[in-house]
Amino acid sequence: PYGRKLQLLPNAQKMVEKGVSQAPRKTVPVALHLARVEWGGRTVTCAPPPYWPEGAAAAVAVKLTDTDVRANIAAWLTTQGGKCRMGALGSRFGVNKPWLMKNFLHDEAAALVFVSEASKKDWESATRVKRGRKAEYVGPTSDEKFSVRKLRNRKLMEEYVPVEEWGFTAAPKYKDIKHGRVKKIDQGL
Repeated sequence: PYGRKLQLLPNAQKMVEKGVSQAPRKTVPVALHLARVEWGGRTVTCAPPPYWPEGAAAAVAVKLTDTDVRANIAAWLTTQGGKCRMGALGSRFGVNKPWLMKNFLHDEAAALVFVSEASKKDWESATRVKRGRKAEYVGPTSDEKFSVRKLRNRKLMEEYVPVEEWGFTAAPKYKDIKHGRVKKIDQGL
């Protein structure tokens, strides 16, 4: 529908004047014919005209250089607290891990990229603090856990199993107590 509005290249225009059809011999998807211009170190591609379909008009209009990509990533990292995972940056900006490692401070083991030395030091100090907290927390030992479980089982035995059956019958399970399959013994005997 918009083909008649497009301007032909000079050679194609001459061929049309001779009567040669400009329809493609094979059916191919419509290509975006964008004009590339060098401007200020960037390759700028002009946007499609407004009468092109939405998909074509929404196509990328600027091809960024490495410097532009680096500046965009640095600006985005700043908004994210100075660090981000390599995978998130790769999918967002279309760059690969070696490129990120070459152009930014990074921690390969944690797969993180940092915008500055200060943000890397902040992350390292926060990581040290977290590791220190984990190391200083000492939970109950296995002996303490065992003694708690032993006391709980002893109480269950006293409530649900007659004294004559101790040593032969195990303490009832929580599910059996919950569903009423086991009854408490009379304490008044």
